[in-house]
Amino acid sequence: MAAVILVISEKEKDTSSTSGMETSKNTSELLGYRASTVVDKRMKAIKDAYLAKDFETFGTITMKDSNQFHATCLDTYPPIFYMNDTSHDVIQLCHVINKHYGKVVCAYTFDAGPNAVIYTLKAHVPMLLAVFSKYFPTAEAPKDYCNKPEEYISAEKNRASLASQELLEKCDKTGRQCTMGEVKYCFVTKPGPGPVLQPLEESLIDLQTGGYKAPSEKHKRLNIGGTNAAATNGTATACCAKGKSSCGGAGSPCCVGAVALAVGAIAALAFVYTRKCHK
Repeated sequence: MAAVILVISEKEKDTSSTSGMETSKNTSELLGYRASTVVDKRMKAIKDAYLAKDFETFGTITMKDSNQFHATCLDTYPPIFYMNDTSHDVIQLCHVINKHYGKVVCAYTFDAGPNAVIYTLKAHVPMLLAVFSKYFPTAEAPKDYCNKPEEYISAEKNRASLASQELLEKCDKTGRQCTMGEVKYCFVTKPGPGPVLQPLEESLIDLQTGGYKAPSEKHKRLNIGGTNAAATNGTATACCAKGKSSCGGAGSPCCVGAVALAVGAIAALAFVYTRKCHK
């Protein structure tokens, strides 16, 4: 499995994950239904699909769960808008690509933010880069835009062979306007080992003062073109603790989320799952 991460916005969100989740809990009837009826079944189904290496089922659940999470945000009063028009364009293009191939070859998910995480299999990464580089062009040099600049350059040069004319014509029919700079960064990553227990000396909290401690080199963000690429809205933190009703971490999703993704030094994919908060 692989993932293509499109960083659409680096700006701070209008509504934080914690306050948004609290408002949803108090006003959204859909959230209650989702927590009581949907989440447990999807947790089992997506785990089974993952273990069986059934990407099509895995991808379908991932997209449906992302959609329902954002439907919950819209059902919140007042409504919460985490995605933007570019996010919606990514969703539309993914569905066009899947329909073209007659199966799920790419699966989007969005946490509490506009940035897209698109799961796929390694064989489809060049095709996705060819499509996304056409519809989300950048004026930046590849080395300043993508963590895999050679792969990105190759996909652009070989677009005609990677993405058929028929597929691109179908994508054109979405009405997507190729506006420069709407995607700020592109990350290509692959499955990582999952959560790892770190020694105390790697903590970001000073155990003596309780204050913040600067991260070591091991935990610094990916450096692209000499600048820190902040992809926090594409990072979900599995942080719902029993008895608590808040999620922590910049860019973390509301407690009933669609994805658990660790974007660290190399943006390593951990695992996708659904979850719910216990009151």
